[in-house]
Amino acid sequence: MAAHIATLHVGALFVSAVTTAALAGAGWRHRAKPGATAFCGLMVAVTVWTTGYLVGLTVAPGGRYLWEPIQWFGIAFVPVFFIAFSLDYLGYEESLRRVVGLASVPALATLALVWTNHLHEQFWRDQEIVTTEGLEIVGQTPGAGYYAFIVYAYVFILVGSVLLGRLAVRSDYLYLDQSVLLLAGIVVPLLGNAFSVFGRTPIPGMDLTPYAFTITGLAFGNALFRYSLFERVPAARQLGRETVVGSLDDAVVIVDDERTVLYCNEEATDLFDVDAAAAVGDHISTVVDTDGVDFDAPDALGELSLDGRTFEVRSSEITDRHDHLLGHTLVFNDITERKRRERTLQRQRDELRLLDALNAVVRDINGALIDANTRAAVSETVRERLAASELYDAAWFLDEQGLDAAELPAAPETDGGTAVEGGLATGESGLAVYTDEATIPVAGAETPDEDGVWTTVPLVYGRTVYGALVLFSEREAAFGERELAVLDEFGETVGRAINAVEKEQLLLSGAVVELELESPAGPLAAATDGTDRELSLDGLVPDDDGLVAYCRVETGDPGTVVSALGDQTGVAGAELSTEDPELVECHLTGESVVFPLRECGAAFERVDAADGRVAVTVEMAPETDVRTVVERVQRDVPAAELRAKRRREGPVDEGDALPPDVMDDLTDRQQEALETAFRDGYFEWPRESNAEEVAESMDITSPTLHNHLRKAQNKVLAGILEEE
Repeated sequence: MAAHIATLHVGALFVSAVTTAALAGAGWRHRAKPGATAFCGLMVAVTVWTTGYLVGLTVAPGGRYLWEPIQWFGIAFVPVFFIAFSLDYLGYEESLRRVVGLASVPALATLALVWTNHLHEQFWRDQEIVTTEGLEIVGQTPGAGYYAFIVYAYVFILVGSVLLGRLAVRSDYLYLDQSVLLLAGIVVPLLGNAFSVFGRTPIPGMDLTPYAFTITGLAFGNALFRYSLFERVPAARQLGRETVVGSLDDAVVIVDDERTVLYCNEEATDLFDVDAAAAVGDHISTVVDTDGVDFDAPDALGELSLDGRTFEVRSSEITDRHDHLLGHTLVFNDITERKRRERTLQRQRDELRLLDALNAVVRDINGALIDANTRAAVSETVRERLAASELYDAAWFLDEQGLDAAELPAAPETDGGTAVEGGLATGESGLAVYTDEATIPVAGAETPDEDGVWTTVPLVYGRTVYGALVLFSEREAAFGERELAVLDEFGETVGRAINAVEKEQLLLSGAVVELELESPAGPLAAATDGTDRELSLDGLVPDDDGLVAYCRVETGDPGTVVSALGDQTGVAGAELSTEDPELVECHLTGESVVFPLRECGAAFERVDAADGRVAVTVEMAPETDVRTVVERVQRDVPAAELRAKRRREGPVDEGDALPPDVMDDLTDRQQEALETAFRDGYFEWPRESNAEEVAESMDITSPTLHNHLRKAQNKVLAGILEEE
């Protein structure tokens, strides 16, 4: 009977040792996986424990007392390898080295106490071999060292077991099977050990732990082979989470349900300038203002401004498997550049909509200006249509006298009125924006309550200023750079229209204003200074660099005139005409009174040069402001003087009037093209604008303009010739 019982003990211990040894070998094949190396160490330690106990219980070569401490090479390191396995398997890499090092110290101390117990008897106070049922069992009386080891071992095994148990719950039961089997493999031998330590074994002095390792082998084997213990390791989940949070460029703060800070990543501490250790445990309000964060929404977005930058704050709830709220994760994403791009795109879209609307208004005004035959009609058309648009709240049209007075007239288009800062024009083409902080009041108007922005648009033709268009708008960011560029071009268009109207009035009016000007400056005057040369102007033709003046040599040698003119400032070159030996072609680029007079719409009657002075006689429309013309001339040629001003009256010769129905056959587009080309000076000699410029003012192509003009001219000429 005793032999049979001994055989059963040997068989059980043998199965346990073989099982755990096999698991050590199987685990070694996965040694690259988290926890696999520590698992192998744990199985080796268990195998050493079981084997040592088996040999000492039965054969005991060298004596039973020898094998008792041998098995402690395994027993002492079971807690070390178990806690190492738990930490590595679960992905707590940062704590692994420190905890294992801490756990190894008591293990090594235990071995030292076991092997030197005969010297101090602090581990076992007494040992006695008892033979029972053919088994040699060592009865021992534990000492303080033994109980210290028991406490140490149970603490570390308990900590590792709690970590494994928590894994099952916190991983949404993804690792439930592995966790249960691992815990079963630990709890069963732990219970066996507890019974052995506290003397609750069937045979006094027997250690049940090695027998229980059979259950450990079965449980661990199932976890390893059936549930892929090292194929789907939780360390990947834990380390992945830490890697994601740790590698985020965004600041991350985790708070509990009472808004207490539980975690701050490095980016958060840098952003909020706080110490992570000091921030943990404080209320989130001590770290950052979260008034814009909606904590009540499951996944909410908010915005936070900090040190001139904008952050998008995403608040995500943290809940358990019962949907109980545990806290929130706050992710602060820097969206400053995105906001800047959004504002830029929105501003560009607004500018495009504005420019589309402004171009539509400008096209409408350009079409209406074709029918304007007086300067007052031009002024009224431009002012009324701009003020009636949704772009501007008020519009004034100032002539030259209004600019000189630097004073705005009353404006019936506005509710109230306001004031303009600074002068309204400088005499040069360009734009200036003024705020409504007033220095020049509007006559008879009170300052309005609402704020707005002013701009003045000089109405220019060449370098001649015909006045200014003053616009007021309450739009946000009114008069941007691109809007001002369009208005600048529009001012030139209106200036051209005024110039064309004055020329038309000069042609059609029975009365003209004749001006005589004289100047000692300029190329023509300089070429006759101190000589007996006399020159007269036969004609002016524009070229790419200025004007070609055809100068008739009344007295003097034409060859010396060519040389004298060629040396003057404002002359690009001079040469004798190949068709007339008394005619000199002089290429003027400036420094002459003919340039500003031509811009003002003057019709040249005579231009003579002699004795170092040039005399010019021109005709102007009767409504022309003479002082403005003279000031324009003196701006280029300060020495110029007005010698005479005469008004000539006379009836208009209507003997050659067109037949009344000559325009009836023209289409609207043909008539518009003909009138626009005429008003823009396309038919003048020299031409004041080319086909491309006229086409651009009509928003059509140059070939289309030529097509309209050719058909219109053909119909008009046909009507005239057939009438005659």
